[in-house]
Amino acid sequence: MSDRPFFRLSAAGPGLPAGESNATVLVPFLLLQPVVSAGNVPQLCADLLIHTLGLRHIGLFDPSYYAPAVGGKDGKNSPAISSPMELFGLPGGDIFVLQQRSPVLKDRKEEFVSKLLNTIDSNGFGSVLFLVGSDQSARTDAQMGSNHYVILAKDTTQELITSTSLTGLLELPLLGRPLADQDNLENSVIPGTGLARRLLRAPGTTPRIALMQYVAEGDNIPDAHAMATVVAKALKIQIEEIKPEPTIVTHHLALKVIQACAMATPSRPTCSARYPHETRCVRPAEFESKWCSTHEEIEGKLLKLYKRHTCALEADIAFRKSSFSARSVALKTGITDAMVTLEALRSWYDESRNQWVLATRALDTRIRHHNAFYGGGDAGHIQYLDFLRTLISELEGFMQKCDELGYEASLGPSAGIGVDDIESWSFAPHLATVAKGIGQMGANISIHYVSESFSRMGPGPMPAQPGSSGQALLTPPPSPTSSKRRKNKKSNTVSSLGVVGCRSASCPDELACKDSQKRNATIQRLCVFLEPESGKSFGASYRAEVFATFFRRVIARSPSLFVRARTWEAETGSVTTEAEPSHTNVTAGIITDFIRSPALTNNELERLVKKLPFVRGESMPAELIRGAVADTFRPRDSGNISHDNCIPLLGGWVYEKAWSLSMPPVAWDALHQLVACAGCALGVSRSFEEAMWVRRCAFVGGRFEEAHRLGVPVPSCLPEGSIPRFPRWQDRCSSPEIVMRILNVWLAADNRKTKRLELRKFTPKTHGMKSTYSEHEERHWAYMRLRRSEKRLVSFVDALSASPNFIVLAQYNTKPKPIHVHVPSKECDAWVSRVRSGATPVARRSARWTTSTVFRMEIFEYFHKRAPEFKAGLTYLDETDILDIVVMDNTNGDWGPFLQSVGDALLTACGYSSLDCMLAGELATARQSAVRI
Repeated sequence: MSDRPFFRLSAAGPGLPAGESNATVLVPFLLLQPVVSAGNVPQLCADLLIHTLGLRHIGLFDPSYYAPAVGGKDGKNSPAISSPMELFGLPGGDIFVLQQRSPVLKDRKEEFVSKLLNTIDSNGFGSVLFLVGSDQSARTDAQMGSNHYVILAKDTTQELITSTSLTGLLELPLLGRPLADQDNLENSVIPGTGLARRLLRAPGTTPRIALMQYVAEGDNIPDAHAMATVVAKALKIQIEEIKPEPTIVTHHLALKVIQACAMATPSRPTCSARYPHETRCVRPAEFESKWCSTHEEIEGKLLKLYKRHTCALEADIAFRKSSFSARSVALKTGITDAMVTLEALRSWYDESRNQWVLATRALDTRIRHHNAFYGGGDAGHIQYLDFLRTLISELEGFMQKCDELGYEASLGPSAGIGVDDIESWSFAPHLATVAKGIGQMGANISIHYVSESFSRMGPGPMPAQPGSSGQALLTPPPSPTSSKRRKNKKSNTVSSLGVVGCRSASCPDELACKDSQKRNATIQRLCVFLEPESGKSFGASYRAEVFATFFRRVIARSPSLFVRARTWEAETGSVTTEAEPSHTNVTAGIITDFIRSPALTNNELERLVKKLPFVRGESMPAELIRGAVADTFRPRDSGNISHDNCIPLLGGWVYEKAWSLSMPPVAWDALHQLVACAGCALGVSRSFEEAMWVRRCAFVGGRFEEAHRLGVPVPSCLPEGSIPRFPRWQDRCSSPEIVMRILNVWLAADNRKTKRLELRKFTPKTHGMKSTYSEHEERHWAYMRLRRSEKRLVSFVDALSASPNFIVLAQYNTKPKPIHVHVPSKECDAWVSRVRSGATPVARRSARWTTSTVFRMEIFEYFHKRAPEFKAGLTYLDETDILDIVVMDNTNGDWGPFLQSVGDALLTACGYSSLDCMLAGELATARQSAVRI
């Protein structure tokens, strides 16, 4: 232990406060002590207060307690040095600040805390404020309400703080309970606060309080200002603005180095370029120039680039001015198909697109050059940009009209366009050359059309097949306004394409590499859904075929995309096949080739992404998925004209109306791969027979390899060989429920979770009245649905009705009114709950039951409104074949025995003596059941 004094006064300092603190009279002198903690915010705050209040050095503490540290004294040309811990104040002042610049050594913490508090108690301080920083990442949810908290020390109460100058701090929230009430040391640990816990828990006579602020490591100057502001407000110190001064010798050294460099180098203006990303250059400008040498070279290249693009655009405008004016007038006045040929449309489109490319490139390069080197340009530059934007907008509208005319022409004959010309339709025969010339800039050559949901084509008259006398497949909807088309483009700024790409001299445009990477990423994002899963034996290509159907629907409903597809088909010779999807005939590959070809621009690829929810990672309704699956596997000739109208596109067919009949089993296999929800699968069933088959195949009728591939185990209650066809749609069922599923009985609703019997005691609040004992009973019931065309199931209902153990309500779901089959002889026989009561338990047991609720035949309407098909807005094709039945337990037993007795009755009615016999018999007919769908 050192013999040196713990604290030593400075000979030139103002000295310590006179007087002594006791329990009854508190002198007003205040000591502020920063604790070495997170972010060193308390030390920075102390420096702010010392320099703002003009405090002078009073004394220093024994440096042997701290990590060695020494530095220059604050102020200009001061010969003194700073020690690890010093005290500052003013003569006659009431505020003293203790500045600690180095942490206490680990093995001397207890001794340091003891001596420091003894020094405080013995030198007349009336109160102590500890400034503490805490790790912001360790905050709990309860501590999110404020960034500042106060903590009371041991033996310090709020009444003691109220009598000091620190009473303003009590307006801040108190962090937890006082430390004096915490017996466990670990409960009071505050992350990142250093010695704060020890200083607050140690005994002492001087009132102590801590101001804690949550901070994060980094630039903590704003945090220090915030803490100093809180202290000044609490102490009622009138300070206009707190400006910190440097307290570390390195600040002075850095200033001297900067001054020396300034004297050695002649003063030059800073480069005014803002390139790239509009970031201001910090290098000095060249002599008699506004830019540095690097940006001078870049400015020259951009100047030549935008001049070249502007000259090319103006030359093209001058060359085609008369023809463009005549075409624009024709389009604005309402051009008809009889006034234009396919060859003319093709020529118009190519010329408009070429001029659009030139205008877009001129606009982008001019904006980039003037924003980077001329602060956005003058009024003449801005006026020319407005001209370019107007020209681009007019060209986009012109190309949109060409797309619409070509879209209608490609779908059927019309005046002025022959049917033979449809196959030779091609708007952009040199599309690859043009795309390469613009550097794959993602040109917005067409408008984003508003399309309907592609699960159905909507009501109203629909088109006929190509070559028929019907109308077009879709009438192109009105295009959005120019302001909406370009709402994402910034005015008078660098091109919205974003970050500049490769600067290699071999690149024709510095954006080409960046846009090429973006295009490849978008193509990969789209094509990943069209690639078959490798290594899958059954249904490997079905998933890709379903997604291909989604792509065809979207392309067929966008005029520009449809025209691009027909153009590409005419150039490549792709033919739509009449065959069904199979392993050897995967039409999804045709769409993949179309997407990877240069036929689509970047903007059109992005449009595909926006129109396909699954590409963006969004979920889709089961009805949309079912529609695509049904179109993928629907027969080409069903005999129904409204169902067979379609057009060929990219190796497949786009149908006029969605398939409203039942799907074949292979389509359900594909839907099973895409939809994991059993309720969603039932909600898209078109017939009750189809829904019953889906429920049945969740346990039987499948293949072992499919269950193994999906990772779904086979239930142990099923014998070997009964592999579920749709294992993902299995529910957790008991044995009687599995029997009902396999035998085509749908247990749709029940009250298995109800509390069957409940005893209650009612004690009146009025004095003198006796208590009443009541008994509430509710019996179990089950609502089932089955097909009345199955004779064995009808006999099952008759057997339940004839048994004294059940009460049965049954009806045929006929229209307009249902036919009641089984109705209870008395309404009270179909009771659901009843109650009896008495003044004593004995009287209660001998009392008569009073019926509370009963089931009437109208209960079936309630159940129908909660059926899956009703929630999906569908009506089963065979709804009149449904037999609804409610079975009630007349034995008033538990749910398990009741359901088992119903299952036994079902087995008996179907001619089976046990569950094993039923499985053996039903598995033999499972394949025939699947074929009937």
